[in-house]
Amino acid sequence: MARAKYTIIRKIRATISKYGMLKRGDTVIAAVSGGVDSMALLHVLNGIGKDLNISIIACHLNHGLRGKESERDFRFVERACAYLGLKFEGRSLRAGELKRQGGSLQEAARTRRYEVLEDVAKKYRAHKIALGHTLDDQAETILMRFIKGSSSTGLAGIPPVRGPFIRPIIEIKREELERFVKEEGIGHVEDSSNLSPKYLRNDLRLNLIPIIRKYNPNLTETLVRMSFVLGEDGRCLDDLAKGIMPEVILKRGRKDLILNRIRLTELHRALTARVFLNSIKILSKESNTYNVHVESFLNIVSGKSVSSSLSLHDGLRVVREYDSIRITTQPLKEPKPFIKTVNVPGTTRLAGTGHKLVATILDRPFRAFADDCKTAYFDYAAVKKPMYVRSIRPGDRMIPFGVGGTKKLKEIFIEKKIPRFIRAEIPLLCHGDDILWAVCVRRSELLKVKKDTARILKIECVPALKFSALEADGAGRPE
Repeated sequence: MARAKYTIIRKIRATISKYGMLKRGDTVIAAVSGGVDSMALLHVLNGIGKDLNISIIACHLNHGLRGKESERDFRFVERACAYLGLKFEGRSLRAGELKRQGGSLQEAARTRRYEVLEDVAKKYRAHKIALGHTLDDQAETILMRFIKGSSSTGLAGIPPVRGPFIRPIIEIKREELERFVKEEGIGHVEDSSNLSPKYLRNDLRLNLIPIIRKYNPNLTETLVRMSFVLGEDGRCLDDLAKGIMPEVILKRGRKDLILNRIRLTELHRALTARVFLNSIKILSKESNTYNVHVESFLNIVSGKSVSSSLSLHDGLRVVREYDSIRITTQPLKEPKPFIKTVNVPGTTRLAGTGHKLVATILDRPFRAFADDCKTAYFDYAAVKKPMYVRSIRPGDRMIPFGVGGTKKLKEIFIEKKIPRFIRAEIPLLCHGDDILWAVCVRRSELLKVKKDTARILKIECVPALKFSALEADGAGRPE
Protein backbone atom coordinates (compact mmCIF):
# COMPACT_ATOMS: atom_id res chain seq x y z
CA MET A 1 0.00 0.00 0.00
CA ALA A 2 2.74 2.40 1.02
CA ARG A 3 4.71 1.32 -2.05
CA ALA A 4 1.88 2.46 -4.37
CA LYS A 5 1.79 5.83 -2.62
CA TYR A 6 5.51 6.40 -2.96
CA THR A 7 5.46 5.22 -6.61
CA ILE A 8 2.83 7.84 -7.49
CA ILE A 9 4.63 10.60 -5.60
CA ARG A 10 7.98 9.63 -7.15
CA LYS A 11 6.47 9.74 -10.67
CA ILE A 12 4.83 13.11 -10.08
CA ARG A 13 8.01 14.53 -8.59
CA ALA A 14 9.89 13.29 -11.68
CA THR A 15 7.39 15.02 -14.00
CA ILE A 16 7.63 18.27 -12.02
CA SER A 17 11.42 18.13 -12.16
CA LYS A 18 11.61 17.13 -15.85
CA TYR A 19 9.52 20.09 -17.02
CA GLY A 20 10.69 22.57 -14.36
CA MET A 21 7.12 23.05 -13.15
CA LEU A 22 7.81 24.24 -9.61
CA LYS A 23 10.56 25.84 -7.60
CA ARG A 24 10.99 26.54 -3.91
CA GLY A 25 8.75 29.32 -2.61
CA ASP A 26 6.22 29.23 -5.46
CA THR A 27 2.56 30.05 -4.88
CA VAL A 28 0.34 27.58 -6.75
CA ILE A 29 -3.36 27.73 -7.57
CA ALA A 30 -4.70 24.16 -7.78
CA ALA A 31 -7.82 23.63 -9.92
CA VAL A 32 -9.93 21.21 -7.88
CA SER A 33 -13.22 19.82 -9.17
CA GLY A 34 -13.52 17.22 -6.41
CA GLY A 35 -13.05 14.22 -8.72
CA VAL A 36 -10.42 11.50 -8.37
CA ASP A 37 -7.77 13.24 -10.50
CA SER A 38 -7.97 16.67 -8.88
CA MET A 39 -8.17 15.30 -5.32
CA ALA A 40 -5.09 13.13 -5.93
CA LEU A 41 -3.33 16.21 -7.35
CA LEU A 42 -4.32 18.32 -4.33
CA HIS A 43 -3.05 15.76 -1.80
CA VAL A 44 0.25 15.21 -3.62
CA LEU A 45 0.86 18.95 -4.05
CA ASN A 46 0.09 19.46 -0.37
CA GLY A 47 2.76 16.90 0.55
CA ILE A 48 5.34 18.23 -1.92
CA GLY A 49 4.52 21.79 -0.91
CA LYS A 50 5.66 21.21 2.65
CA ASP A 51 9.07 20.02 1.39
CA LEU A 52 9.52 22.89 -1.07
CA ASN A 53 7.86 25.63 1.02
CA ILE A 54 5.17 26.01 -1.66
CA SER A 55 1.88 27.77 -0.88
CA ILE A 56 -1.19 25.94 -2.21
CA ILE A 57 -4.54 27.67 -2.84
CA ALA A 58 -7.38 25.43 -4.05
CA CYS A 59 -9.80 26.91 -6.57
CA HIS A 60 -13.21 25.47 -7.44
CA LEU A 61 -15.76 26.82 -9.91
CA ASN A 62 -19.41 25.82 -9.64
CA HIS A 63 -20.65 26.10 -13.22
CA GLY A 64 -24.24 25.66 -12.05
CA LEU A 65 -24.95 23.02 -14.70
CA ARG A 66 -25.86 20.06 -12.47
CA GLY A 67 -28.09 21.62 -9.83
CA LYS A 68 -27.71 20.09 -6.36
CA GLU A 69 -24.82 17.90 -7.52
CA SER A 70 -22.83 21.02 -8.40
CA GLU A 71 -23.55 22.48 -4.95
CA ARG A 72 -22.46 19.17 -3.38
CA ASP A 73 -19.12 19.29 -5.22
CA PHE A 74 -18.52 22.88 -4.09
CA ARG A 75 -19.14 22.06 -0.42
CA PHE A 76 -17.06 18.87 -0.62
CA VAL A 77 -13.96 20.69 -1.94
CA GLU A 78 -14.46 23.45 0.63
CA ARG A 79 -14.54 20.93 3.49
CA ALA A 80 -11.58 18.96 2.10
CA CYS A 81 -9.47 22.15 2.03
CA ALA A 82 -10.48 23.02 5.58
CA TYR A 83 -9.40 19.50 6.67
CA LEU A 84 -6.02 19.89 4.94
CA GLY A 85 -5.55 23.42 6.25
CA LEU A 86 -5.45 24.91 2.74
CA LYS A 87 -6.91 28.18 1.49
CA PHE A 88 -10.06 27.72 -0.59
CA GLU A 89 -11.30 30.05 -3.32
CA GLY A 90 -14.75 29.11 -4.57
CA ARG A 91 -16.73 30.79 -7.32
CA SER A 92 -20.27 30.14 -8.56
CA LEU A 93 -21.79 31.16 -11.89
CA ARG A 94 -25.32 32.46 -12.16
CA ALA A 95 -27.96 30.17 -13.64
CA GLY A 96 -27.87 30.33 -17.44
CA GLU A 97 -24.71 32.47 -17.51
CA LEU A 98 -22.80 30.04 -19.74
CA LYS A 99 -25.68 29.57 -22.16
CA ARG A 100 -25.88 33.31 -22.73
CA GLN A 101 -22.26 33.30 -23.95
CA GLY A 102 -23.27 31.28 -27.01
CA GLY A 103 -21.35 28.50 -28.75
CA SER A 104 -20.57 25.13 -27.20
CA LEU A 105 -21.59 24.88 -23.54
CA GLN A 106 -18.48 22.85 -22.70
CA GLU A 107 -16.20 25.33 -24.44
CA ALA A 108 -17.87 28.24 -22.62
CA ALA A 109 -17.45 26.40 -19.30
CA ARG A 110 -13.80 25.73 -20.03
CA THR A 111 -13.13 29.37 -20.99
CA ARG A 112 -14.84 30.65 -17.85
CA ARG A 113 -12.91 28.18 -15.69
CA TYR A 114 -9.58 29.41 -17.03
CA GLU A 115 -10.64 33.03 -16.48
CA VAL A 116 -11.50 32.32 -12.84
CA LEU A 117 -8.19 30.50 -12.28
CA GLU A 118 -6.28 33.45 -13.73
CA ASP A 119 -8.25 35.91 -11.58
CA VAL A 120 -7.45 33.94 -8.42
CA ALA A 121 -3.80 33.67 -9.46
CA LYS A 122 -3.70 37.44 -9.87
CA LYS A 123 -5.28 37.93 -6.44
CA TYR A 124 -2.59 35.84 -4.71
CA ARG A 125 0.23 36.81 -7.10
CA ALA A 126 0.58 33.10 -7.80
CA HIS A 127 3.38 31.88 -10.04
CA LYS A 128 1.68 28.68 -11.24
CA ILE A 129 -1.77 27.19 -11.87
CA ALA A 130 -1.88 23.40 -11.51
CA LEU A 131 -4.39 21.43 -13.61
CA GLY A 132 -5.34 17.78 -13.11
CA HIS A 133 -4.94 16.35 -16.63
CA THR A 134 -3.77 12.73 -16.71
CA LEU A 135 -2.11 10.48 -19.27
CA ASP A 136 -5.58 9.22 -20.24
CA ASP A 137 -6.78 12.81 -20.78
CA GLN A 138 -3.78 13.29 -23.02
CA ALA A 139 -4.62 10.21 -25.12
CA GLU A 140 -8.30 11.16 -25.35
CA THR A 141 -7.40 14.68 -26.44
CA ILE A 142 -5.08 13.40 -29.19
CA LEU A 143 -7.71 10.96 -30.47
CA MET A 144 -10.43 13.62 -30.35
CA ARG A 145 -8.27 16.08 -32.29
CA PHE A 146 -7.36 13.40 -34.83
CA ILE A 147 -11.04 12.72 -35.48
CA LYS A 148 -11.71 16.46 -35.89
CA GLY A 149 -8.79 16.83 -38.32
CA SER A 150 -6.37 18.76 -36.15
CA SER A 151 -3.04 20.12 -37.38
CA SER A 152 0.21 18.45 -36.28
CA THR A 153 0.43 21.03 -33.48
CA GLY A 154 -2.89 19.82 -32.10
CA LEU A 155 -1.86 16.16 -32.42
CA ALA A 156 1.18 16.93 -30.25
CA GLY A 157 -1.34 16.91 -27.41
CA ILE A 158 -1.62 18.90 -24.19
CA PRO A 159 1.67 20.56 -23.21
CA PRO A 160 2.83 19.73 -19.66
CA VAL A 161 3.64 23.44 -19.21
CA ARG A 162 2.09 26.40 -21.00
CA GLY A 163 2.67 29.81 -19.47
CA PRO A 164 1.58 29.68 -15.81
CA PHE A 165 -0.37 26.43 -16.34
CA ILE A 166 1.31 23.22 -15.19
CA ARG A 167 0.06 19.62 -15.31
CA PRO A 168 1.93 17.59 -12.67
CA ILE A 169 -0.07 14.35 -13.23
CA ILE A 170 0.02 14.41 -17.05
CA GLU A 171 2.25 11.29 -17.09
CA ILE A 172 0.09 9.26 -14.64
CA LYS A 173 -2.65 6.90 -15.83
CA ARG A 174 -6.12 7.35 -14.39
CA GLU A 175 -6.23 3.80 -13.02
CA GLU A 176 -3.04 4.50 -11.03
CA LEU A 177 -4.63 7.56 -9.47
CA GLU A 178 -7.82 5.65 -8.68
CA ARG A 179 -5.76 3.01 -6.90
CA PHE A 180 -3.78 5.66 -5.02
CA VAL A 181 -6.93 7.50 -3.87
CA LYS A 182 -8.54 4.26 -2.74
CA GLU A 183 -5.49 3.01 -0.83
CA GLU A 184 -4.92 6.37 0.85
CA GLY A 185 -8.60 6.82 1.73
CA ILE A 186 -8.81 10.14 -0.09
CA GLY A 187 -12.41 11.22 -0.52
CA HIS A 188 -13.77 12.36 -3.86
CA VAL A 189 -17.04 12.98 -5.72
CA GLU A 190 -18.31 11.56 -9.00
CA ASP A 191 -19.47 13.88 -11.77
CA SER A 192 -22.55 12.24 -13.31
CA SER A 193 -22.05 14.18 -16.57
CA ASN A 194 -18.86 12.14 -17.19
CA LEU A 195 -21.14 9.18 -17.97
CA SER A 196 -23.11 11.04 -20.63
CA PRO A 197 -22.10 10.08 -24.21
CA LYS A 198 -23.59 13.32 -25.60
CA TYR A 199 -20.17 14.91 -25.07
CA LEU A 200 -17.53 13.82 -27.60
CA ARG A 201 -14.79 13.14 -25.04
CA ASN A 202 -17.10 10.95 -22.98
CA ASP A 203 -18.34 9.14 -26.09
CA LEU A 204 -14.76 8.32 -27.10
CA ARG A 205 -13.83 7.16 -23.62
CA LEU A 206 -16.95 5.07 -23.08
CA ASN A 207 -17.51 3.64 -26.57
CA LEU A 208 -14.70 4.08 -29.11
CA ILE A 209 -11.55 3.58 -27.01
CA PRO A 210 -12.65 0.17 -25.65
CA ILE A 211 -13.13 -1.01 -29.27
CA ILE A 212 -9.71 0.22 -30.41
CA ARG A 213 -8.09 -1.42 -27.35
CA LYS A 214 -9.15 -4.78 -28.77
CA TYR A 215 -6.60 -4.14 -31.53
CA ASN A 216 -4.06 -2.28 -29.38
CA PRO A 217 -4.28 -2.84 -25.60
CA ASN A 218 -1.59 -0.19 -25.13
CA LEU A 219 -3.55 2.49 -26.99
CA THR A 220 -2.95 5.20 -24.39
CA GLU A 221 0.81 4.74 -24.42
CA THR A 222 0.88 4.50 -28.25
CA LEU A 223 -1.02 7.76 -28.71
CA VAL A 224 1.15 9.56 -26.17
CA ARG A 225 4.36 8.30 -27.80
CA MET A 226 3.09 9.53 -31.17
CA SER A 227 2.29 12.94 -29.65
CA PHE A 228 5.80 13.10 -28.19
CA VAL A 229 7.38 12.55 -31.63
CA LEU A 230 5.08 15.15 -33.21
CA GLY A 231 5.86 17.49 -30.34
CA GLU A 232 9.59 17.17 -30.94
CA ASP A 233 9.13 17.84 -34.65
CA GLY A 234 6.88 20.76 -33.80
CA ARG A 235 9.40 22.27 -31.40
CA CYS A 236 12.06 22.11 -34.11
CA LEU A 237 9.78 23.87 -36.60
CA ASP A 238 8.76 26.36 -33.90
CA ASP A 239 12.40 27.30 -33.30
CA LEU A 240 12.93 27.81 -37.04
CA ALA A 241 9.72 29.83 -37.31
CA LYS A 242 10.63 32.02 -34.33
CA GLY A 243 13.90 32.87 -36.05
CA ILE A 244 12.02 33.91 -39.18
CA MET A 245 9.17 35.80 -37.48
CA PRO A 246 11.07 39.15 -37.26
CA GLU A 247 11.54 39.01 -41.06
CA VAL A 248 7.88 38.15 -41.68
CA ILE A 249 6.04 40.44 -39.24
CA LEU A 250 5.52 43.88 -40.79
CA LYS A 251 3.48 45.24 -37.89
CA ARG A 252 2.46 43.89 -34.51
CA GLY A 253 -0.42 45.25 -32.42
CA ARG A 254 -2.44 44.04 -29.47
CA LYS A 255 -5.18 42.69 -31.73
CA ASP A 256 -3.42 42.48 -35.10
CA LEU A 257 -0.43 40.96 -36.82
CA ILE A 258 0.47 41.97 -40.37
CA LEU A 259 2.71 39.51 -42.21
CA ASN A 260 4.81 39.93 -45.34
CA ARG A 261 3.10 37.71 -47.93
CA ILE A 262 6.04 37.79 -50.35
CA ARG A 263 8.42 36.52 -47.65
CA LEU A 264 5.93 33.77 -46.75
CA THR A 265 5.86 32.52 -50.34
CA GLU A 266 9.64 32.07 -50.21
CA LEU A 267 9.44 29.63 -47.29
CA HIS A 268 8.75 25.89 -47.35
CA ARG A 269 5.03 25.32 -46.88
CA ALA A 270 5.64 23.52 -43.58
CA LEU A 271 7.47 26.57 -42.24
CA THR A 272 4.82 28.96 -43.56
CA ALA A 273 2.21 26.88 -41.74
CA ARG A 274 4.25 27.07 -38.54
CA VAL A 275 4.53 30.88 -38.84
CA PHE A 276 0.74 30.94 -39.15
CA LEU A 277 0.26 28.78 -36.03
CA ASN A 278 2.76 30.86 -34.05
CA SER A 279 0.97 34.04 -35.12
CA ILE A 280 -2.31 32.65 -33.79
CA LYS A 281 -0.63 31.81 -30.48
CA ILE A 282 0.51 35.44 -30.18
CA LEU A 283 -3.07 36.69 -30.55
CA SER A 284 -5.02 33.86 -28.89
CA LYS A 285 -4.48 31.87 -25.68
CA GLU A 286 -5.64 28.63 -27.24
CA SER A 287 -5.02 27.23 -30.70
CA ASN A 288 -8.10 25.29 -31.84
CA THR A 289 -6.71 25.22 -35.35
CA TYR A 290 -7.29 22.33 -37.74
CA ASN A 291 -5.73 21.14 -40.98
CA VAL A 292 -8.47 22.81 -42.99
CA HIS A 293 -7.51 26.19 -41.49
CA VAL A 294 -3.81 25.69 -42.22
CA GLU A 295 -4.54 24.63 -45.80
CA SER A 296 -6.85 27.62 -46.30
CA PHE A 297 -4.17 29.96 -44.98
CA LEU A 298 -1.57 28.51 -47.37
CA ASN A 299 -4.02 28.98 -50.25
CA ILE A 300 -4.59 32.62 -49.28
CA VAL A 301 -0.83 33.21 -49.20
CA SER A 302 -0.13 31.59 -52.57
CA GLY A 303 -3.44 32.26 -54.35
CA LYS A 304 -4.13 34.76 -57.12
CA SER A 305 -6.88 36.62 -55.27
CA VAL A 306 -5.47 39.85 -53.82
CA SER A 307 -8.43 40.23 -51.47
CA SER A 308 -9.47 37.06 -49.65
CA SER A 309 -10.27 36.20 -46.05
CA LEU A 310 -10.67 33.31 -43.62
CA SER A 311 -12.65 33.12 -40.36
CA LEU A 312 -11.13 31.06 -37.54
CA HIS A 313 -12.06 30.30 -33.93
CA ASP A 314 -12.43 32.84 -31.08
CA GLY A 315 -13.19 35.70 -33.50
CA LEU A 316 -9.85 35.36 -35.30
CA ARG A 317 -9.77 36.36 -38.96
CA VAL A 318 -7.15 36.18 -41.70
CA VAL A 319 -7.37 38.88 -44.38
CA ARG A 320 -5.12 39.19 -47.40
CA GLU A 321 -4.36 42.77 -48.41
CA TYR A 322 -2.39 42.49 -51.64
CA ASP A 323 1.16 41.68 -50.47
CA SER A 324 0.40 41.55 -46.77
CA ILE A 325 -1.58 39.13 -44.62
CA ARG A 326 -3.48 40.48 -41.63
CA ILE A 327 -4.34 38.13 -38.74
CA THR A 328 -6.70 39.93 -36.41
CA THR A 329 -9.09 39.56 -33.49
CA GLN A 330 -10.78 42.85 -34.38
CA PRO A 331 -14.51 42.32 -35.01
CA LEU A 332 -15.63 42.86 -38.60
CA LYS A 333 -17.64 46.09 -38.64
CA GLU A 334 -19.58 47.60 -41.50
CA PRO A 335 -18.51 51.26 -41.73
CA LYS A 336 -21.39 53.70 -41.52
CA PRO A 337 -21.87 56.12 -44.45
CA PHE A 338 -20.84 59.68 -43.54
CA ILE A 339 -21.07 63.21 -44.94
CA LYS A 340 -19.76 66.45 -43.44
CA THR A 341 -19.33 70.07 -44.60
CA VAL A 342 -15.70 71.25 -44.83
CA ASN A 343 -14.83 74.59 -43.24
CA VAL A 344 -13.07 76.82 -45.79
CA PRO A 345 -10.95 78.27 -44.36
CA GLY A 346 -10.75 76.41 -41.08
CA THR A 347 -10.45 72.96 -39.52
CA THR A 348 -12.80 70.03 -40.06
CA ARG A 349 -12.50 66.98 -37.83
CA LEU A 350 -13.09 63.59 -39.43
CA ALA A 351 -15.32 61.82 -36.92
CA GLY A 352 -13.94 58.65 -35.33
CA THR A 353 -10.54 58.81 -37.05
CA GLY A 354 -8.49 61.28 -35.00
CA HIS A 355 -7.65 63.07 -38.27
CA LYS A 356 -8.64 66.52 -39.46
CA LEU A 357 -8.66 68.57 -42.66
CA VAL A 358 -7.05 71.99 -42.37
CA ALA A 359 -8.07 74.46 -45.13
CA THR A 360 -5.91 77.55 -45.73
CA ILE A 361 -6.18 80.29 -48.38
CA LEU A 362 -2.83 81.40 -49.82
CA ASP A 363 -2.03 84.40 -51.98
CA ARG A 364 0.33 84.21 -54.98
CA PRO A 365 3.29 84.10 -55.22
CA PHE A 366 3.54 80.77 -53.33
CA ARG A 367 6.27 78.27 -54.07
CA ALA A 368 6.50 75.91 -51.04
CA PHE A 369 4.36 73.15 -52.53
CA ALA A 370 4.56 69.84 -50.65
CA ASP A 371 5.38 66.80 -52.76
CA ASP A 372 3.28 64.27 -50.89
CA CYS A 373 -0.20 62.83 -50.83
CA LYS A 374 -1.37 64.42 -47.57
CA THR A 375 -1.95 67.87 -49.17
CA ALA A 376 -4.07 68.99 -52.11
CA TYR A 377 -4.07 72.43 -53.78
CA PHE A 378 -7.00 74.02 -55.64
CA ASP A 379 -7.79 77.24 -57.52
CA TYR A 380 -9.76 79.13 -54.87
CA ALA A 381 -11.53 81.33 -57.42
CA ALA A 382 -13.00 78.20 -59.05
CA VAL A 383 -14.65 77.11 -55.80
CA LYS A 384 -18.31 78.06 -56.38
CA LYS A 385 -20.08 75.63 -54.05
CA PRO A 386 -19.65 74.44 -50.44
CA MET A 387 -17.09 71.64 -50.05
CA TYR A 388 -17.88 68.50 -48.10
CA VAL A 389 -16.42 65.07 -47.38
CA ARG A 390 -18.38 61.85 -47.70
CA SER A 391 -17.89 58.09 -47.89
CA ILE A 392 -17.65 56.12 -51.12
CA ARG A 393 -20.82 55.18 -53.03
CA PRO A 394 -21.37 52.45 -55.63
CA GLY A 395 -20.28 53.61 -59.10
CA ASP A 396 -18.27 56.64 -57.89
CA ARG A 397 -15.96 58.08 -60.56
CA MET A 398 -13.42 60.89 -60.68
CA ILE A 399 -11.05 62.54 -63.17
CA PRO A 400 -7.58 61.62 -61.85
CA PHE A 401 -4.98 64.39 -62.02
CA GLY A 402 -3.00 64.24 -65.25
CA VAL A 403 -5.24 61.61 -66.88
CA GLY A 404 -8.02 63.60 -68.55
CA GLY A 405 -10.82 61.01 -68.60
CA THR A 406 -12.97 59.68 -65.78
CA LYS A 407 -12.11 56.52 -63.88
CA LYS A 408 -13.97 54.39 -61.38
CA LEU A 409 -12.84 55.07 -57.83
CA LYS A 410 -12.80 51.32 -57.26
CA GLU A 411 -10.16 50.93 -60.00
CA ILE A 412 -8.04 53.69 -58.47
CA PHE A 413 -8.16 51.96 -55.07
CA ILE A 414 -7.14 48.67 -56.68
CA GLU A 415 -4.21 50.35 -58.47
CA LYS A 416 -3.13 51.95 -55.19
CA LYS A 417 -3.54 48.61 -53.40
CA ILE A 418 -5.98 50.01 -50.88
CA PRO A 419 -7.45 47.06 -48.90
CA ARG A 420 -11.10 46.54 -49.67
CA PHE A 421 -12.18 46.53 -46.03
CA ILE A 422 -10.96 50.12 -45.41
CA ARG A 423 -12.11 51.75 -48.65
CA ALA A 424 -15.43 52.78 -47.11
CA GLU A 425 -13.51 54.74 -44.44
CA ILE A 426 -11.58 56.95 -46.90
CA PRO A 427 -13.01 60.51 -46.99
CA LEU A 428 -13.85 61.88 -50.43
CA LEU A 429 -13.55 65.67 -50.75
CA CYS A 430 -16.37 66.85 -53.00
CA HIS A 431 -17.45 70.04 -54.76
CA GLY A 432 -21.07 69.72 -55.83
CA ASP A 433 -21.36 66.30 -57.47
CA ASP A 434 -17.67 66.13 -58.33
CA ILE A 435 -15.01 64.25 -56.35
CA LEU A 436 -11.95 66.49 -55.97
CA TRP A 437 -9.79 64.31 -53.76
CA ALA A 438 -9.80 60.78 -52.36
CA VAL A 439 -7.99 62.02 -49.27
CA CYS A 440 -4.36 60.88 -49.12
CA VAL A 441 -4.90 58.60 -52.14
CA ARG A 442 -5.46 60.54 -55.39
CA ARG A 443 -6.77 63.98 -56.35
CA SER A 444 -8.77 65.13 -59.31
CA GLU A 445 -7.92 67.23 -62.35
CA LEU A 446 -10.79 69.55 -61.40
CA LEU A 447 -10.13 72.98 -59.84
CA LYS A 448 -6.41 72.56 -60.38
CA VAL A 449 -4.01 75.41 -59.78
CA LYS A 450 -2.93 77.19 -63.00
CA LYS A 451 -0.30 79.79 -63.87
CA ASP A 452 -2.86 82.59 -63.65
CA THR A 453 -4.32 81.40 -60.34
CA ALA A 454 -4.33 84.35 -57.93
CA ARG A 455 -5.39 82.59 -54.71
CA ILE A 456 -4.74 78.98 -53.75
CA LEU A 457 -6.82 76.79 -51.47
CA LYS A 458 -4.55 74.39 -49.57
CA ILE A 459 -6.23 71.45 -47.82
CA GLU A 460 -4.06 69.23 -45.64
CA CYS A 461 -4.92 66.02 -43.80
CA VAL A 462 -3.37 66.12 -40.29
CA PRO A 463 -2.04 63.63 -39.43
CA ALA A 464 -1.96 62.03 -42.87
CA LEU A 465 -4.15 58.97 -43.39
CA LYS A 466 -2.01 55.92 -44.20
CA PHE A 467 -3.04 52.87 -46.16
CA SER A 468 -1.26 49.60 -46.96
CA ALA A 469 1.14 49.81 -49.91
CA LEU A 470 0.09 53.43 -50.58
CA GLU A 471 2.56 55.67 -52.38
CA ALA A 472 2.31 59.39 -52.91
CA ASP A 473 1.84 60.39 -56.52
CA GLY A 474 2.45 64.11 -56.03
CA ALA A 475 -0.75 64.90 -57.93
CA GLY A 476 -2.34 68.20 -57.31
CA ARG A 477 0.74 70.44 -57.32
CA PRO A 478 0.49 73.74 -59.17
CA GLU A 479 1.80 73.82 -62.71
